[in-house]
Amino acid sequence: MIFSFRDNKIIEDSYSSCPLVFMKKQIFKRDNGLKIDSTLEMDDQFNEAYTEVVSLNDGSQMIASLSGCEDLDLYFSRTIPYKAALKTNQIAIKEELLKNLQYLKNNTLFKTIIQHGISQLSVLETNRVTIDKNGGLHYI
Repeated sequence: MIFSFRDNKIIEDSYSSCPLVFMKKQIFKRDNGLKIDSTLEMDDQFNEAYTEVVSLNDGSQMIASLSGCEDLDLYFSRTIPYKAALKTNQIAIKEELLKNLQYLKNNTLFKTIIQHGISQLSVLETNRVTIDKNGGLHYI
């Protein structure tokens, strides 16, 4: 780690053994007209956390985060309007998950990783798709 003293503060300049430091700081593709807001922050363990928020035409947001150092973590979430079918209908839940994964495949730089998730979910039995206590859609 390299620190410097600027404006009466100790500032972390670089963490050379962290692969995220050297990665391109981009998750969503820039050539498709998306409105993307990005932030780069440092956590209390000096890990970088890069986040992009895409505002979609329906008023929802797609949120992506790339963070960590020894173990990189790629995380996606989406705010969606309430749909009653997503509360109990496992077929609708699976379709919503597939729709969102397809969006991520088409609009991020992580096409191969997302395609792997689509392939796994496509063959998954519908009864293995669940909703967590916060309303998040998951497959187990």
